[in-house]
Amino acid sequence: MLSATSYAKADQWQPLQTISNAAEFHVKNHFTENAGNSFTAKAGKLDNRLKLALCQNPLETKTHGKAQTTQQIVAVKCSQPSWKVYVSVKTVRTEPVVVVVNRLNRGDVISLSDIKIESQQTNRLRNGWFTRLEQVLGRTLKRGISSGQPVTGNHLQKNWLINRNQPVKLVANARGLSVAMKGKALSNAELNSIVAVKNLSSGKTVEGVVIGPGIVRID
Repeated sequence: MLSATSYAKADQWQPLQTISNAAEFHVKNHFTENAGNSFTAKAGKLDNRLKLALCQNPLETKTHGKAQTTQQIVAVKCSQPSWKVYVSVKTVRTEPVVVVVNRLNRGDVISLSDIKIESQQTNRLRNGWFTRLEQVLGRTLKRGISSGQPVTGNHLQKNWLINRNQPVKLVANARGLSVAMKGKALSNAELNSIVAVKNLSSGKTVEGVVIGPGIVRID
């Protein structure tokens, strides 16, 4: 995808490779989230018939439109003489993720022999992926996964540490003292999530953070 606001009528033309390089540099500079990840940016081929006057100033770049996970449109602009080209840049980000060795089915519990770490493209992954085996060990699948596919949060059943109506222990720190009370969870909750709990002593409903199986911290 490209267009230009003006075509040059001059003896010297801007090398198209410099335009592609500027667009790729812009994407690498603005969209690489983690330095440890493998990230590549490749500009689409520009039309060799495009003739633009040699820019007298450094090329300016700006993201055009909404940024996509696998492709960016970069506006490469020259101020003297005035012209602009839109360059499509394809991006690929790869990193080590947890994948399944052989197909797993709904209801299977993940064991160590089922998974491995493999470098894969993560641009298109949704619902989070995992980078350590222990993050998914012992988890139950709510849908099947094909061999070689990454495990994402969308594949796993919720790992509830607290279930609705379960008796829980409420812990609170007040003036350097730790106070424990009995309560009843009013919903399911995962580790570090907020859950509403009925204090069985006062009858009041409070909110706290799940810090362990059956344990809720309130401030």
